[in-house]
Amino acid sequence: MSRTKTKTRNLFKLSYTPIFISLTALTGCGTPLFWAETTDKPGVQNEYVEIHIGDDARLGWDLLKIEEQTGALASINIQPNIGTVDTQTNSILFTPKYTSSYTANFTGNDTTITETDVDVVVLREYCTGNDNLESPYAVELDIQVPNPTNFPNGNYPAVVFIHGGGWSGGDYTELYKYLPEATTRGYVAVSVSYRLNIEGQIVWPGHIQDVKCAVRWLRSNASTLNINPAAIAAVGHSAGGHLAAMLGVTDSSNDPVKQAVIDGFNNGDVQLIEGGNIDINDSVQAVVSMAGVHNLESVYFDNPTQVAADTLEGLLGEVPIEGEENLTIKQASPVYFVDAESAAKPFLILNSEEDFLVPTSQGCELKLAIEAAGGTDATFLLYPTGGHLSYIDYRNVKQHFAGGNIEKTVLNVFSFLDYHLKSGPAPSYSDPMIGSADCEEIIGNTE
Repeated sequence: MSRTKTKTRNLFKLSYTPIFISLTALTGCGTPLFWAETTDKPGVQNEYVEIHIGDDARLGWDLLKIEEQTGALASINIQPNIGTVDTQTNSILFTPKYTSSYTANFTGNDTTITETDVDVVVLREYCTGNDNLESPYAVELDIQVPNPTNFPNGNYPAVVFIHGGGWSGGDYTELYKYLPEATTRGYVAVSVSYRLNIEGQIVWPGHIQDVKCAVRWLRSNASTLNINPAAIAAVGHSAGGHLAAMLGVTDSSNDPVKQAVIDGFNNGDVQLIEGGNIDINDSVQAVVSMAGVHNLESVYFDNPTQVAADTLEGLLGEVPIEGEENLTIKQASPVYFVDAESAAKPFLILNSEEDFLVPTSQGCELKLAIEAAGGTDATFLLYPTGGHLSYIDYRNVKQHFAGGNIEKTVLNVFSFLDYHLKSGPAPSYSDPMIGSADCEEIIGNTE
């Protein structure tokens, strides 16, 4: 299937009756840059209408969101209003709220519907390879860059957002609340997908291999995207918080056993086809973990729930046995790798007292491990309300999850990042910080 820049094409890949798409193409030098298709992307549950920019990036509209009030879609006319397209990088320079409008006709409904403020995604492959089962795969990221009119000096810090979902679900839309907040503050914002252990298709360490590959891709494209390669942060929620913390503590190790494990995180027995950039540094300079799991052993053995057990067994591809040395679960835990070098980085850890999925002690375990290694910049905020999902707002979900911690988390996260990546003012947080003594008490109460 040739992806040409010289004409607009209509392609259909739907499991139900194909729809007609008419597309108003944006042009560059008089030549259309877009062609459209509908597709069901691996790792994403929903159908999308997609518009391709050149060969390797595309915009997407969630068909389920379009159809949710009416029924099956018969035709759609999309008119992008997406700001400026950077044809060199195929990135979108977004204003504070990225928008588009469309007119859609639905089967059994004669009414023409027009809706605005429809979220848009910009997808590109950042890494492809064959896994240890010799199965080809490709993982994608969505990248948004600041408006250069507002930030003309470039040299932007970057934030890699990593979604949750128990390492077996979710997608890059989970943290979309944070992307426009990042770009309006002068950050390049990247939301990454990674391979998921769906029906045993991939197990650890495939997930960390992918997010490390994303950081290397970002740093390898730093000059093109005007990114400061010495100012990259990882921000994750739940399973993504675990992966963000893993990124923060696995640059390298003086312990040869741990270094061998880290080498496996870089590529291991995965054959990288494109985008591996193995010679590029995959370190991050700051970490935010929202409701992340930091000691998988203590979650599995000390705070047992059937959900946690099933999730971790799916992640690891094995059943840990209490009383025995379970290297896989130990070496999949951020606390295992914390040393003096990684402890010197700033960490922001967030938990909620009403989170009945990831216990507060998980935030404490990472904080205490960092401090034991000599770190002095591990900030732990504990929200008094809000459940496990109260930090996020999926792109295709109209209402926030219960708890209302999104807005305050946005302020806390960027207060932290502005200070550490942009030399901004000292962070000001809206919720109480948990100290070492508090953490010792919290962990003691769980034993």
